[in-house]
Amino acid sequence: MGDSLGERSKARRRDAILTAAHELFAERGFDATSIADIAEAARCRPAR
Repeated sequence: MGDSLGERSKARRRDAILTAAHELFAERGFDATSIADIAEAARCRPAR
């Protein structure tokens, strides 16, 4: 059987976060990028 819906959703979210982080780090630099910036760009909420 394939991955569950939850596992696919988690993988898509992880990919969106990594893509957003990569783009923001390239644009702004590591030191000028916050977790909140990455979460906003990936359209998800940061963990608390």
